[in-house]
Amino acid sequence: MKVTARHGILHPTNKHLQQQLTGLESKKKKRKVILDPNTIFANVESIKRSLQKAEKVRIAGEAEKARIAEKKAWAKEKEPSSEEAALRTSRNLQRAQMESCIFQWEL
Repeated sequence: MKVTARHGILHPTNKHLQQQLTGLESKKKKRKVILDPNTIFANVESIKRSLQKAEKVRIAGEAEKARIAEKKAWAKEKEPSSEEAALRTSRNLQRAQMESCIFQWEL
């Protein structure tokens, strides 16, 4: 790609406009309000229902995340620590050496 003076001028302007665009975009998720085809505007009850539904979905998502975190913590507790694994390996090696010694000396 050949860089020209025009490109050098337009590149910072383009970046600035992109930053402005990202700043103007909404940070919150929009909730869809179900409209009755017989009415022109959404009524208060339908807006409240959509808000309650969105809240239930959010709570369910948080509960799922908490359940997954609890499962991970429980699995980590069940998993032996590295120190315990090292001690177990050391004991097994000592037993194997002792059995080898007994076999070799026929004790």
